[in-house]
Amino acid sequence: MLTDAKLIMLFKRVGTLDDQRRFVGEALGWPVIETGPSGDDPNVTMYDAGGAIVGFSVQRAVNDANSCSVESLQPIDLSINPASALTISPLDFGEAIQRLERLRPSARRAAERGATLRFLDDFGNQMALRRQVEDGEAELNDKRRRLLEQQRAAGLTAAVTEVTLQVSDLAESARFYGETLGLRSLGQNRTSANYDVGSLVLTLEQEFAVGMVGQLSAAGRLREDWLVFHVEELEPAMAALGERGIAFPGGVEEWDNGRQAYFNDPDGHYLCVWQPANTPTNYDFYPQVRRILGAAA
Repeated sequence: MLTDAKLIMLFKRVGTLDDQRRFVGEALGWPVIETGPSGDDPNVTMYDAGGAIVGFSVQRAVNDANSCSVESLQPIDLSINPASALTISPLDFGEAIQRLERLRPSARRAAERGATLRFLDDFGNQMALRRQVEDGEAELNDKRRRLLEQQRAAGLTAAVTEVTLQVSDLAESARFYGETLGLRSLGQNRTSANYDVGSLVLTLEQEFAVGMVGQLSAAGRLREDWLVFHVEELEPAMAALGERGIAFPGGVEEWDNGRQAYFNDPDGHYLCVWQPANTPTNYDFYPQVRRILGAAA
């Protein structure tokens, strides 16, 4: 079970890293996580996004269906996954709109219509800026307040606080995330379910067009993003999940900064459990990992 595991990393696909670096720098201002002794990574750029480490990798499709590691991917012209979205909660909503407005001139006008401004990066990845207002369940509001307090304490101005996945059957997915994975519920209604995953909220939304998620899954487009849960020991976590019927098609994968194993939710969204290496080799995101885990404790 992942009751005590924290959602620590989020990966998204982009067409080119240079263009995405420009967009993130100008629109979001997230600090880049520097590479370690191995040097520059031509495939991935990683950022300290507050509630999680966010990585953008060159748009690829999985060449080996039994792996979610970057090394198993080959470039291909494939559309971005629209069934996944990141929500960013800025401490100063007006200042965040000003940053975004330089790249999206209509942002200010759109922001006047509600508490959440949805936008796309240059490659079609869905994101949103959320104003600090309360809505929904009491537990969800309390969690969001605590995330903002952690954000202020860390000196971060625009942190990712929520990741949303669209699902084909909300009741089935809620059973999977709530009962099979053991995530703590923050409330559920007819169209969405929310879960506490550390310094983030994981939200499941009933798909807005019937059949959309199934079509994306069949086309392999859900493979383009994945969510990474931190665990202290990989094999015990895998064994506990295996007892609940979860399969790990690729087994254990080794990479520079740790060991991981991926699995899928009922729709085919990619999830990973990750055990960090003892010392950094490529990306030195260990200070951010320690901060996120400490804040989520």
